[in-house]
Amino acid sequence: RPSSEAESTIRKTEERYRALVENFPGGSMTVFDRDFRILFIGGDDAKNYGPPEKYVGKLLREIAPAETCEIVEPNVRLAFEGQKVIYETPYKGGTRYRATATPIFSKEGAIIEVLVVAANITEQERARAALRESEERFRLLAEVTNDAIWDWDLVTNQLWWNEGFENLFGYSREEIEKTIDSWYNRVHPAERGRVIAGIHRVIDEGGTTWSDEYRFLCKNGSYAYVLDRGQVIRNGAGKAVRMVGGMRDLTERKRVEAAAQAFPAELLRAQDEERRRIARELHDSTAQELAVVAMNLGRLEEWIEGRDAWAENLLADSLAVLAQGNRDLRTLAHLLHPPMLEELGLIGALRDYVEGFSARSGIQVDLEAPQDFDRCSSEIETALFRVVQESLSNVHRHSGSKVALVKLACDRDVVELTIVDRGKGLPEGLLIGTAEKARVGVGISGMRQRVSQLMGRLEIASNRHGTTVHAVLPFCPETS
Repeated sequence: RPSSEAESTIRKTEERYRALVENFPGGSMTVFDRDFRILFIGGDDAKNYGPPEKYVGKLLREIAPAETCEIVEPNVRLAFEGQKVIYETPYKGGTRYRATATPIFSKEGAIIEVLVVAANITEQERARAALRESEERFRLLAEVTNDAIWDWDLVTNQLWWNEGFENLFGYSREEIEKTIDSWYNRVHPAERGRVIAGIHRVIDEGGTTWSDEYRFLCKNGSYAYVLDRGQVIRNGAGKAVRMVGGMRDLTERKRVEAAAQAFPAELLRAQDEERRRIARELHDSTAQELAVVAMNLGRLEEWIEGRDAWAENLLADSLAVLAQGNRDLRTLAHLLHPPMLEELGLIGALRDYVEGFSARSGIQVDLEAPQDFDRCSSEIETALFRVVQESLSNVHRHSGSKVALVKLACDRDVVELTIVDRGKGLPEGLLIGTAEKARVGVGISGMRQRVSQLMGRLEIASNRHGTTVHAVLPFCPETS
């Protein structure tokens, strides 16, 4: 049991530093006098060293390991010289503390004690080490890969590129702006809006991953096709603070795909030419021959009138069937190759087709197009017309919708076509290639092929509320 004098010293010490203990947020604190004796221990160390009588009035060397003393004592000595000292010290079990040794002054201005406050930084150091290791791994990977790796600070909008960026696009990192605009401004104008909107949609809506394919401007003025993927990094509050990703060059793959598509493209052109030839034959030859037959049967009807009721009725039925067949033949010729497409352009041909389709099907189709819509190349106009044909045909055959909308828009570099209905949607096999595709999927496959070979894209969304077909093609003006 400690003496009465020791008990009094301990009690006075505890009373003196109780306010510090009660307001201490964590870690440990120790107070030394000028003889380097311990006056008080609080916080974590109070639990480690036991009751006050085991350490009050003792030297640090009497209760702590030698390696701890070798670090603490010189820094306490500097504090007694009037300095505020910050240092780190290890503890058993791998624990690390960051300590601050601060001189305590008397009313007269003399240093009488030193307060050492230590905070446990073990987890912080582990987190920092893990982050350093992760970032070092990222940097090493970024430097050895052939892809263009980027690191976007969403707080400052600063952008970092790796060496692969130089190899892919021909720029040096020194001549490229370090902001996000250096990326955005080099995306092809026809795709820039879509790319930027897609990135910010992922960021703003809490997403974590983004990817897109687009064209990126190279230093020599050409455009490289790239597949770009990014990962959003968020802080503890869920706010996006960083985004990292990589761009892979698809230019060679696109070239190979274009070469592979060359033969199907030739087949499509040959198919269009054959349709044009058959339509012309039906209109100029077969339809004219049927007109002669109808004229002869009409003269026969005049001759037989009143002579034989049975023959008269049979002839009238035959004339009706012939008239219907002639109308069907003209419709077929028109669908195979609408003459309006060459004479009046896409808008005139679509208006003529939509009116005829509505009359035949009973489906109300609205056509929306700008008044100043310019003529496109024949390939573009034919492709868009065929997309409308196939889409409205699917509306009639599959959706059950009583209304449809065909909308055309032209925005500087691209032409956009949208067809919307309010039906029950397309059969699943029509879109994903199941057995149903063998029966009804050839039309959609043809649409995709036409649009793809013209460097466009076709998107189809279908559910129980309706179907939307969206085609985007580069605007190529008509050549004289």
